[in-house]
Amino acid sequence: AVEILHRMWEKMGEPRREITVMPWSRAYEAAQNKPGTVIFVTARLPEREKLFKWVGPITMSQLVLLTTRGNTIALHSDDDIKKYRIGVLHNDVAELIMRKLGVPSQKLDMAPDHKTSVLKLLAGRIDMMVKGEKSLNEFLKGIGQNPENFKVLRKIAGVQVCYAFHKDTPDSVINKYQGALNALRAEGTLNRIIK
Repeated sequence: AVEILHRMWEKMGEPRREITVMPWSRAYEAAQNKPGTVIFVTARLPEREKLFKWVGPITMSQLVLLTTRGNTIALHSDDDIKKYRIGVLHNDVAELIMRKLGVPSQKLDMAPDHKTSVLKLLAGRIDMMVKGEKSLNEFLKGIGQNPENFKVLRKIAGVQVCYAFHKDTPDSVINKYQGALNALRAEGTLNRIIK
């Protein structure tokens, strides 16, 4: 998403700006409360629609329940999910979806980042975690884990991922970013970056 944003700035004739990396929950709060802020990538959901102004979609993301390879959990229904300890990020789409499925709060383990959830999974402190499937192998390799040591239990939801701008961002700015993203999609650059 950073490379896409850089390409959008080029399309708009804008200089690159500073990008601050912070824990998800803090970034999510900042984008709601600090004008001039954008967070990415963010799942666009009905519950979030009025909280932000949106540019996208960048792509679709399939969310999955992930566990360790040797785990014998079998999920036959949504009700089965409610029995287990699940790693999620606070204010993340995973938390919202798990709550929609009726997972009790005491079964949701809030982590500051996905790496922490993976470590808890490996230590047996949680039974599964929610993560986007598209970048799963790269993510696991990037934190020093072998993807072969994990397995997907179940796909749980497909979501659009977008840039979420503070709600007071002028429509003219949103339109400029959306136009740049549309141009990247039309010329094939967006697909090349995503793959």
